[in-house]
Amino acid sequence: MNKKNIFIISSVVILIAIVCAVWFGLSTSRKTQTSSTVAPPETQDAIHVAHAQQNIITLQASLTKDPQNPEIKRSLSRALLISGDTQKAQQYIVQAISENGNNPQYYVDLGNVYFVQNEILKAEEQFNKAISVFNQNARSSQADILKTLSPLGNASSGMKQTLSLGKSDIAIPVVAYARLADIYLRQNKPSEAITLLNEGISLASQYPDFYMMLSQAYQRLHDTENETKYQKVFEELTSSYKRS
Repeated sequence: MNKKNIFIISSVVILIAIVCAVWFGLSTSRKTQTSSTVAPPETQDAIHVAHAQQNIITLQASLTKDPQNPEIKRSLSRALLISGDTQKAQQYIVQAISENGNNPQYYVDLGNVYFVQNEILKAEEQFNKAISVFNQNARSSQADILKTLSPLGNASSGMKQTLSLGKSDIAIPVVAYARLADIYLRQNKPSEAITLLNEGISLASQYPDFYMMLSQAYQRLHDTENETKYQKVFEELTSSYKRS
């Protein structure tokens, strides 16, 4: 086995571990609407890969019957990534994006593929794209709601206050925020990571890894007070999840 294959396998194992951590945070954050950006965690061994390979067979059959379905292509891409076939994983998620470029989760998945391939700059670009598309969708949603309410005039003011016009009613690409912050920390850009993480927290305040990475970012800045503060929040959140 050459070095490239060893790196890909190792990267996939790391990706699965991060995916599991992300799902854990998402599954316990019910008050904030997030998206099923990643699959639920399973054992990270041959059984897990075998399960993905079985899914590949099923999804390929489904794609034969519905060749223009971007969701099938996205699911196939993710299964291929877990099985270690990054080239085909990239191929299918790129096709999904070409058919539905308004779904931020697709860009997250493409970023994950690049991340495993150690194409960090390309991964960073896709995670930024996911956040950009998410923000565009949020603005469109706000505009649509306000357009619907506008004929009601002043009488609609109360309704406007009760309706969610922000990003909370749109699937949040939590993984994009977490992965991009991780990249910034790897690039020794703690200030950029902090800005991004605070934005993520404003959307998904119960996601523990945001606080863990905030603590790490402040550690880079030698800010012991905030380092300790956010580490404590991280520990409190993870502890409460274990008790529930």
